[in-house]
Amino acid sequence: MTLSERLKKFDMYPQEDSEENAISPELAALCMELTKALSKKIATIPIWFEYSKEEQQSLIKNFLNTRLNEQFSEIKLTATEKGRISEIFFNSVYGFGSLDFLIAQQDISKIFVNSPDEIYIEKLGRIENAYLKIDEEQFKSLIKKMTEISRKKSSVITFRFNNLLVTILKEPVCSTKLILKKVSGTEFDFGYFERRGVLNGDISEFFRMILRCKKRLLISSPVQCGKTSLLNAFINETSDKTRIIVFEEGALINSKRDGLTRFDVEGLDEKEQNDLITTALYYKPDYIFSDINDLEFNIVISELKDNAPGFISTVRANSYIEAFSYYISVLSSRLKCTEKVAKMRFANDIDYIIQIGKEDVGFKISSIVAISSNKAGTPVLTEILTFKSGEYKYKFDTEIIKETPHMELKKPEPPKKLLPPKKLTFSARLKS
Repeated sequence: MTLSERLKKFDMYPQEDSEENAISPELAALCMELTKALSKKIATIPIWFEYSKEEQQSLIKNFLNTRLNEQFSEIKLTATEKGRISEIFFNSVYGFGSLDFLIAQQDISKIFVNSPDEIYIEKLGRIENAYLKIDEEQFKSLIKKMTEISRKKSSVITFRFNNLLVTILKEPVCSTKLILKKVSGTEFDFGYFERRGVLNGDISEFFRMILRCKKRLLISSPVQCGKTSLLNAFINETSDKTRIIVFEEGALINSKRDGLTRFDVEGLDEKEQNDLITTALYYKPDYIFSDINDLEFNIVISELKDNAPGFISTVRANSYIEAFSYYISVLSSRLKCTEKVAKMRFANDIDYIIQIGKEDVGFKISSIVAISSNKAGTPVLTEILTFKSGEYKYKFDTEIIKETPHMELKKPEPPKKLLPPKKLTFSARLKS
């Protein structure tokens, strides 16, 4: 079996590569072989993470040139091919030794190192054995260095490191473990999801309208199903002049908005979280976005609607009915009130629920529910968008949405092609 046949199943180049940038399976195999060799070498350098990015790239470039000249001199490469290999090479070396081999694979989203000889991966939503082992000393060195970089001393440490969310678990919580989760560098917006087939122009425009009018949204989805990405898109659809507060855990939001202020609540107790919320309100934000899975934290913010009329938060739930029930139960417990009172409060807190469902690849919008009240003040849940048989079916009554022009939004890009007449159905399957 040739080198290319052994390694061709590993996709190392970017997902949106054009045909011009793509390289042959043989060169892809060469990249993988070089990456594995370099990762092992870097694992023996104790101070690797202390080097600047420029110093790291210089060392990597020297290693690449040496290996190409000494071991692969018989392979004749054009200048373009060498440049492409260098680009892939630089983007596939992270400093985690043998784990780089897993990080470089695009279909792997998480790596669980339970011990040096027990490593699992999350691949396309499924947990699998990685059938990979690392050296005991390398594992200890990696834990030590990551802990130093985090500047934290607790038994549970979570922090953002480049494009990885690193979690370290230690005793007395459990035996030492390392979890690496890939964080997308994509700046999500509605246009991005239109290109992916998740949204269409009608849905995007409806989202922009309810955003402009500062409606209060609850984005609901199962675990790791896309709610952070969709929340990120809402953030990036606001203008740079909009004052935004973002509460999050682990810095997963990717946005370069000038008016955005971020607060990481990881590791804070209830009093510290409340103090943080109070401090954030001094910014007098136009909008607050919360990617906190603690629903009670989000309910505390919703109580302060006079300070921040625009509020979009997330919750883990398998359906909008489950999200609604969960919200009511937390409200009843927090306020020590009856279910009826909690439901009336919910109708006052939330305008829409956006439910996300998982697809084989990516996600879809399962439903959008508008929240209103009847004469008794009880919430009425009206499904205005559904996803059935691979199509979106919707009816947006924009007349009931009061326009508030003081909320500036980013202008959508003009379409490159003429759009067909509007239809009330739309295929939402993701394109491979």
